[in-house]
Amino acid sequence: MRKRLIISIFCLLLIGSIFLVVNGISILNIKGFIEISEKNKVIDTKISDLSDFININYPNALSDLKQAANTLTETKTGYENQKVLSNSSDPSYASQQKKYDIEYLWTKLGNYARDENVVIKIDLVSSETDASLYCLKFSVTGDYTNTTNFIYDIENDSNLGFKIDNFEMVGTRNYRSITYNIYL
Repeated sequence: MRKRLIISIFCLLLIGSIFLVVNGISILNIKGFIEISEKNKVIDTKISDLSDFININYPNALSDLKQAANTLTETKTGYENQKVLSNSSDPSYASQQKKYDIEYLWTKLGNYARDENVVIKIDLVSSETDASLYCLKFSVTGDYTNTTNFIYDIENDSNLGFKIDNFEMVGTRNYRSITYNIYL
């Protein structure tokens, strides 16, 4: 009788131990074989995804970055070359400039000034490189948004093709508003 009792207790302990090893004890946060195998599958999946990223996505992204850097470098070089040309006093650059009737320019600039509600003062100055050419120097007075819109309008007019140099903006405050003068 004693042997049977010991054998039955041993069998129950053996079955309980197997059950605990397979399922774990959730109260004590001890994971069983089933939960460990599920977590192992999740980790294996993440390792596989990471391996794919390292072997496939990273080299593709790196090549795209190098291509974008090369494009940026080429664009920068082109821009710097244009900047050198635009600052050049070379006669070939002067021949690339457009020639306008002064009445046309006054009308065009006056219309933009009227549309943006700014006051414009235009001065003609002889060109330093060619006596037959003139430079426009003008000042614009008005609210900040109106003056910036005026500049935006004249720079983006494809018929004018203006390039603004020596830009200075000075704000003066009176009791009602701030007036911005633009000297070009």
